[in-house]
Amino acid sequence: MKKIIFPIKEMPQRFDFDGDYHITQSAIFQAVLSEGETRLKNYCRCTDSFRVAEILKNLGYDIGLTDSEIIVRRNGEAVQSSAREISTNIGFYPTILLAGFLAGKDIKCRLVYGENVNSQLMESLCRFARELGIELVHEIKRRSIKIDHSRPGLIERRMNSAFPFFKNFLLLYGLCSGRPLAIREDSLSDWYFEDLILKLGGKIAIRDLRAVLLEDPDDPRKKVRRSATGYRKEMMLYPNTKLRDSTISVPPDSYEISAMITMAIMKRSPLRLENVPLSPELIHFLNHLKSSGVVTKIENRRPGDFYKQADVEIQGRMSIGRKIFGEASHNLVSVLPLNAMLLSVFPSTTVIRDVAEINDIYEGFWNELANNFGTMEIKSGILADGLVIEGREEILGGDFGSFRIPEISLAFYLVAQAGQGKSSIDDYEILTNRFPSLISCLESVSPPANFCESAP
Repeated sequence: MKKIIFPIKEMPQRFDFDGDYHITQSAIFQAVLSEGETRLKNYCRCTDSFRVAEILKNLGYDIGLTDSEIIVRRNGEAVQSSAREISTNIGFYPTILLAGFLAGKDIKCRLVYGENVNSQLMESLCRFARELGIELVHEIKRRSIKIDHSRPGLIERRMNSAFPFFKNFLLLYGLCSGRPLAIREDSLSDWYFEDLILKLGGKIAIRDLRAVLLEDPDDPRKKVRRSATGYRKEMMLYPNTKLRDSTISVPPDSYEISAMITMAIMKRSPLRLENVPLSPELIHFLNHLKSSGVVTKIENRRPGDFYKQADVEIQGRMSIGRKIFGEASHNLVSVLPLNAMLLSVFPSTTVIRDVAEINDIYEGFWNELANNFGTMEIKSGILADGLVIEGREEILGGDFGSFRIPEISLAFYLVAQAGQGKSSIDDYEILTNRFPSLISCLESVSPPANFCESAP
């Protein structure tokens, strides 16, 4: 469906953020492994949550959903599916988890994934798994993964990725199979999956290694801060780890919070958010905004269920052009569409480098950004590992094209809400499927229906 959008006059007075998407998907899979009854409150009410629950129900697990919680009851092991083929239409992250779940449970079948999942990502997943003795065979023409026998024994892996998805695949596989794991991260990724294991009583040892000053191998006159071991974090999942029943309150979605902050900056509207979970993703984004000239305040820090909580205030717009590369790019990769959008409406040229990894996750990521920037009359150039953006002060809407990536679709939806004149966005369902609460919140302050229209 094509949606016609007119700019909003003011920011919403209250914010209804959904539960974090990645934590919700992770928690559903861990909940079906937990003894007794597990409740997931404030879960992400996106389409994927309902579809994942349905897939697991078809595998014999007792899952109930209400408007406020997901209830999972486990008495003994579920009846495993005898189906030779399991077809899905879910996002890439729950697809990755489902592959790990089926492989760990030794359910030999063919997992058929949807058109919205990058086949090259699935190829990388299968190659990654086979290197560790987990038999996943990718059938690219059939868009499917054949799941077969796996080798027993300890799995050890050293990883260097801004994204935790393959790490979480391994951890879920270990929980399901009972195999011990040793994972070492050269670069830190989000820790929500291992935190869930701890909250559900699982045995996982985690060791964070502090960086120390070492001699720079390229220049002995200088010192660099690095881990003495070369890796930043080590985790050991004990064999046959058991999870127990619990009640998990899923924190608000960090990407949705970052999106609302992005909206406020584009509209030059002061924003105050209370009880914000300070996820690594959000902290990196706030630090970047502060270094770019946006006035940011983080006050009243206090403990939270997953992350520390605080009250956050935002004022002003970016006033400093940036060249973003190295660790800065690594830290911002999960909010790259929102950051790129903010940089596009600042009158300066910005270069974003060292984020080639995002091509492995999202198919056509840079083209989708660049093509829709063109609709806003913003020039951009695709690099091998990033993007050059020639920003402009004026925020223009446009007739935005069909999107495959929900996070990019949301970034341009925000421009349509904050820009000038009438805009349109194709495949509006991609937004309402992935961000139902946030879209409903913004629609509540959109111009009256008689000023808007929808077209099939």
